[in-house]
Amino acid sequence: MNKRKALTKTAAAAMACCMLGSTAFSGAGISTVRAEGEGDAQWNEIQSIVSRYYGEWNDTNYSGAISDHIPDTALLGNGDVGITSAGSGNEKSFYISKGDFWTYEGTPLTIGKVRIGAREQVVEEETGNLAPSYKTVTVSSKDISPDFKPEDAVSGKAEQNSNGYGWVSSIPAWGDQDSNDYWIQLEFENPITIGRWAAKWDGYVRPGQEQNNPKSFTLQISDTGEEWQDADQVEDNTESVTDRNLEAAVTAKYVRLHIPYPEQNDGDYARARVGQFELYTEPKEAAAETSDNLAFHKPVKVCSSFTDQGVLYPGENIVDGKDSTKWCSLHDDESTHWAIIDLEAVQNISYYTLVHSGIVGETQHNTVDYQLQYLDSAEEEWETIETLDNSLWKDMDAVTGNTATVTGKESSQCKVYPSVYYKSCAGK
Repeated sequence: MNKRKALTKTAAAAMACCMLGSTAFSGAGISTVRAEGEGDAQWNEIQSIVSRYYGEWNDTNYSGAISDHIPDTALLGNGDVGITSAGSGNEKSFYISKGDFWTYEGTPLTIGKVRIGAREQVVEEETGNLAPSYKTVTVSSKDISPDFKPEDAVSGKAEQNSNGYGWVSSIPAWGDQDSNDYWIQLEFENPITIGRWAAKWDGYVRPGQEQNNPKSFTLQISDTGEEWQDADQVEDNTESVTDRNLEAAVTAKYVRLHIPYPEQNDGDYARARVGQFELYTEPKEAAAETSDNLAFHKPVKVCSSFTDQGVLYPGENIVDGKDSTKWCSLHDDESTHWAIIDLEAVQNISYYTLVHSGIVGETQHNTVDYQLQYLDSAEEEWETIETLDNSLWKDMDAVTGNTATVTGKESSQCKVYPSVYYKSCAGK
């Protein structure tokens, strides 16, 4: 065997020892290997020694992978070019750098990174949401903050975060976003069939920010990504969550959520905010709305309804059964605020529950003083119910000094028209 061949095999053996040194060889000595020698017999002997040892890196945190000195993690290299192993339990990253790791002189120069891992997929059989299986995602513009990534808005993982979440666009005032032309677009490897779609807006991500919910938007499809066809359209929206079945299923390779009016009040500083965009093949079955709540979706009259930055908080919200909505009256310290619910029949009331604005994150607006009242007569007309003399209403409960978000009491009264008199805004 020539000298060059012996040197090559010896270097390879030394490298193998370096790779295992941080695990299997910790505290163990290694005898010197001569470059010249007895040929393949010596090489075989080295292999037999090294093969007795087995090293396995089983810590997936890799906390020491990024370092100005020699990385404290799995390491491959010859002292000049180093490859640091990092990543997590689901992926593997190899950081390639150049520097003298062995003498610790100077900071390693980063060359690049190779990442190996399976792309995260949302399994259709489990969730039905097709959006996370996209091939590419593009948007009309991006906010300057790197925290609001378009990919998050189609990850299948809706997140409520006071700082915001999902895709946030730029604004027309900065010149990189056209007015009334905000959009997020998905391309799929193969055409998908859509029977239902959903979106969670900023009012869902950040309860209390309903003014940032888009006023109008359109679901569009395309076979080329150039010419778009409307599949569904929503106008005058104020809701924080949109979940809609299509009249007929559509099939397309490209899907776009186009948002001409991204906030309740349009302008050069309006942004589109999409917390989550979801696509489903199967339509959502209409669930029968059943509830033991006697007030559920019953007719309501209120003293007034407040509109804040284009968002209306109507009396109907008191009886919609949702914890994400509220009724709010106009601010007036001189008047008694009231809401009247028509139960449409004489009912036996065993208990009541009143949920205040703290349920949407506004504990400072929880109702402080209120009376829950009822009429024991079925003769009054609903059209003029608010004009009745106050003396005809009987108290079921009276509360003062409340700070709680949820209040209630057991009762055995009968009533036709319950009425709650408020001195502050409340939920339901």
